[in-house]
Amino acid sequence: MTFAFNQPAWLLALAFVLLPLGLIGAKTSRYAWLGLIPADAGAISVTVILKFLGATALFTLVLGLAGLHTTGQVLERIGLGANIVLLLDRSNSMDNSFAGSLPDGGQESKAAAARRLLKSFINERPHDLLGIVEYSTSPLFVLPLTDNKQALQAAIDATTLPALAYTHVSKGLSMALSLFDKPDLTGSRMVLLVSDGAAAIDASSELALRQYFKQQQVRFVLVVLTKL
Repeated sequence: MTFAFNQPAWLLALAFVLLPLGLIGAKTSRYAWLGLIPADAGAISVTVILKFLGATALFTLVLGLAGLHTTGQVLERIGLGANIVLLLDRSNSMDNSFAGSLPDGGQESKAAAARRLLKSFINERPHDLLGIVEYSTSPLFVLPLTDNKQALQAAIDATTLPALAYTHVSKGLSMALSLFDKPDLTGSRMVLLVSDGAAAIDASSELALRQYFKQQQVRFVLVVLTKL
């Protein structure tokens, strides 16, 4: 760890740190014989502590004025897993049950089933970097590629908010692929799309996405939530 200062000229004031140590801090009086004055260990201890605290306060104040900070560092990490972006359909149809209606009683919505499956998937991938993107009318960036499993689980839980009406899967796929744009990102890459299949991609967008997938060397996996 390397330390640096924004304004090192303030370090000259460190000489004043010794000032509290030299102060007596009490009014002097003359006595005919010092033996008449009883020793007060408590008062002596308090005086020493106060001098030390005063010197410490001045020391930290000078360091703060000088702008003490740590410099940037490079932390090398070696990963064993893959880089996976979870792309979640948040269109209105995902809030319906597998019977095509609003969940009633013990029924589970397709969005709830997707959350359950994705949370289980995250727990089973301890060495992977995962990111999250959602889409409906427009894409929604949720999390970049990270190994913070708590943040990923919290992001999945946040998808309980009501969905929007339309589905624009091509925009969602484009944003998911953009998470792989970092030049230092290595390893296997995959986009995992979880949807109920109620979407279509026009021919021009399909061609652009095919080229984008090939350029980024990303595999595509589709999980369709449907009634058996």
